[in-house]
Amino acid sequence: MVAEREIRAKEIVTDILSGIGDNELMQKYRLTFRGLQSVFRKLVDSNIIDSGFLQGRLVLQSKAEKTIIARSPRKEIYVPLPVHDLDDPDVEGMVFNISERGLGAKGLKVEVDEVRKLSIKPDKFLQLKSFSLKAKCRWVTSSNDAQGIVAGFEIVSIGHEELQELRNLIETLEYMYR
Repeated sequence: MVAEREIRAKEIVTDILSGIGDNELMQKYRLTFRGLQSVFRKLVDSNIIDSGFLQGRLVLQSKAEKTIIARSPRKEIYVPLPVHDLDDPDVEGMVFNISERGLGAKGLKVEVDEVRKLSIKPDKFLQLKSFSLKAKCRWVTSSNDAQGIVAGFEIVSIGHEELQELRNLIETLEYMYR
């Protein structure tokens, strides 16, 4: 069980009102995207800050939507979707499935429990922007094809704009495979 970190409401509200962005807040308070969303919801629910100040930053989801996201299967990908390790950009892998919670990739050398900064670069014909995220490797296996290593990642940190790009990618894939 992970102990909750104490964050002083006054301090984070001051930072929010001064215009500090989500990525900076996540770094300063050592939060994941989910953790930051939790802090935002607690501040709004406690009437410490008005939800209007968090316009576009607070992802509102009903319990039903959260259940759908948690249980939604990954979307299989049948077009080239390159993924790069930002610490070693020369190494290119391919994403073969993806969801808001994680992704499967071939060709990245990684070990279980390793956290990587990944950049996903949709093919130009998809007309989508590249985006980055942090992901933790949950499993690794080898395959018989040229890319050798197959790994499953859980997304542990993603910025608001990057999350929107991920959602755009998933929506485009759903449209393509109808």
